[in-house]
Amino acid sequence: MGKRNKGKGKGKRRRGGMTKRDTNANKAQRAARVAESDATGAKVASGGEAGDDADSAVDDADGAVDDADGAVDDADGAAEGAAWALPLVKLDEKWTWIETRMMFVALIMLTCVLCLWFGIRGMKEPLEAEVPAGTIWRAMVGAAVLGAVARVVTRGRAEERTRNIITIVAVIAGLALAKTWRGIGIEYFETLNDWLQEGSALTLFGGLKGISTRLTMLVALMGGSLAAAAGMHINIDVLVRLLPKVTRKPVAIAGALATAIVCLAASWGFMDHVAITSFGAKIDGAPSAKVGHVADKLGDHFWVWRKQVGFDLGAIPYVVRGVRWNDESRFKAKDWNEWLESS
Repeated sequence: MGKRNKGKGKGKRRRGGMTKRDTNANKAQRAARVAESDATGAKVASGGEAGDDADSAVDDADGAVDDADGAVDDADGAAEGAAWALPLVKLDEKWTWIETRMMFVALIMLTCVLCLWFGIRGMKEPLEAEVPAGTIWRAMVGAAVLGAVARVVTRGRAEERTRNIITIVAVIAGLALAKTWRGIGIEYFETLNDWLQEGSALTLFGGLKGISTRLTMLVALMGGSLAAAAGMHINIDVLVRLLPKVTRKPVAIAGALATAIVCLAASWGFMDHVAITSFGAKIDGAPSAKVGHVADKLGDHFWVWRKQVGFDLGAIPYVVRGVRWNDESRFKAKDWNEWLESS
């Protein structure tokens, strides 16, 4: 009677963590295990009449399982890829990890900036404005506040159905009462908007609108990068599908290299354009000279921004109280000149 070697080689199986296994190898493995199960069942059913034949069938099935396991191992080994590419894969994983969190922070910042921008714009809209932005914003704020208050107050004091009805009534009341406080806060929020747009450190970035524009571009670029890393970026692959399978991989590698080269060239072109037009670098200057020139100018800009932040910290108490940031009672021209000289 032959000895069964069930499970032979299973402990040596490698699991490729980068790609999925070969489908044909998986199918062969499943088929071999079905054959092994059938042979074992036939041995039990035959009893002593055909025990040797059943044992032989089981041994053959075991051999088929081992072969299938070997095929899976080969597929896993192929999926792991070449050893020289592992550092690149790890670098890509780490960069994707960093970029994902940068994307999350940028989205949170963009959401906050847009809410602040729309809120201030809606609250400062004058009564004689042709568009009803001020009324609409106040209706939204009133509905949200009254609805939330009604929800909190009725917690534990009424049934769920009653709470829902009270909340709906409160929301409708908030929408209906928008015009009753349409003129409240216009001057205050206009002062706040003027400070943020014209007299704060945000002015150096174009105010809240400029920051929202830059954050939108940053989110779009990082989203495209993450999509490309996951292989989900928009691409035209109709020609690649028509190629023989043997040539698809080299063509894909060539396309990826060409894309990387174009991106690097575009990045330097953008850098060169900004260095010349925004920082005054010489057109015929060497690349290293342009980079150094931009670094020096950025240092100057950062100095101005840092001094402006210090100036903003002194203006915040006045702006919060509704005093204009450029009011003479707070900061006169003489005080400004002395502040600049001390800087």
